[in-house]
Amino acid sequence: MEGVTLREMDYLKILFDAEEHDYIDLLGPKKIAEKLKVRPPTAVEALKKLHKKGLISYTKKGIRLTRSGKLVVMRYLRRHRILEVFFVKVLGLDPEFVCTNIRGTELFVGDELIDKCCEFLGHPDKCPHGRPIPHSQFCLKKEGEDELWISV
Repeated sequence: MEGVTLREMDYLKILFDAEEHDYIDLLGPKKIAEKLKVRPPTAVEALKKLHKKGLISYTKKGIRLTRSGKLVVMRYLRRHRILEVFFVKVLGLDPEFVCTNIRGTELFVGDELIDKCCEFLGHPDKCPHGRPIPHSQFCLKKEGEDELWISV
C-alpha cells in the first residue's frame, strides 16, 4: 500500500468497519482514539494526515472514507485474508497464529503475488474466520454472486 503506514491502516479499517455496519455517524475522533487506545489529539493528527492523502473526508455527519480510502482498505483486507487462507490451507497453521503473525506484511506484498495465491487457492470467498474476501479484477466472478469487488 503505497504511502500508508500500518497505524494509518488501523484508522482506515475502523472507518471501513463503521461504514459497513452503519454506525459511522457515531464515530468521531474521540471514539476513534478510544478504539485505538490513543489520546484524542493523536487521533486528530492522524486523521488530518489521512485527509491530506485523500483517503478520508469530513462531512456534516462525520468522517467518511473516500473512494480511494475504501479501495486501499479493501486491497489490504484482500491481501490479509488471502494470506490467511494460504497459510492455513497450505501449511496447516492455526488461523489465530497466522492472523497475528502476518499483520503488517500486507503493506508489502504485491497484488500480483496475491492474485497468484488466490488463483492457486481456487479464488476463496471467505477467510478462515468466515469474513468475505474482496476479489480483484483478476478473479473470475461466479454467476449470480453478490461479492465485494475492487479495482486494483
